[in-house]
Amino acid sequence: MADASETRAKPLPGEPVPLQIGNDGRVLIPVELRRQMKIDDSGRLTARIVDGELRILTPTVALEHLQRLFQQPPGAPSIVDEFITERRAEAARE
Repeated sequence: MADASETRAKPLPGEPVPLQIGNDGRVLIPVELRRQMKIDDSGRLTARIVDGELRILTPTVALEHLQRLFQQPPGAPSIVDEFITERRAEAARE
């Protein structure tokens, strides 16, 4: 007989998945959610509460969030190119 976790359909990204906290305070994260969260073999996670929600991130996902935050918008002038142009203009004046 198949175990209940094997017969359940895979959750779609963003779809709520019911979880339960054990008496010891542990929460079992189903394998498909662990894949979507990009949890690696280290099992390292960071948790925080935001507006009453428990948010859990892996270092990989946290880094991806930071990279998107600091990513230059398409079509925006390059700050590095502007800096180099200014430096060259200063050097030409000296």
